[in-house]
Amino acid sequence: VEPFKAAMLATLKREVGKKGHKWSSKARGAWVWGLNEVITLLVNATTSGRPKVKLLNQSWNVMVERLNEESSEKSRMKPKKKKKKRSEEAETDDNSDEEGSEEEERVG
Repeated sequence: VEPFKAAMLATLKREVGKKGHKWSSKARGAWVWGLNEVITLLVNATTSGRPKVKLLNQSWNVMVERLNEESSEKSRMKPKKKKKKRSEEAETDDNSDEEGSEEEERVG
């Protein structure tokens, strides 16, 4: 935290000088106070936010695991399609040819 505060104060001092203003000890004290407030807020937000992020990640992982389990169970429960025997396929092909010839006779 201290290196961050020192870098911010150095940057502020440089920018104030660029604008043509004089850096005073009163201004430094005000900036130190302001930076302390900002740093405190950031640290508090980070500290309270980490557990929330961790909990969110855990919840997400649980959801993903459950979805994977459900999808694997569904894939196991799907009835497998029975394969037709070649003799059955030949019979259905023969029947379809007969139906087609009957239609040709009606049309013709």
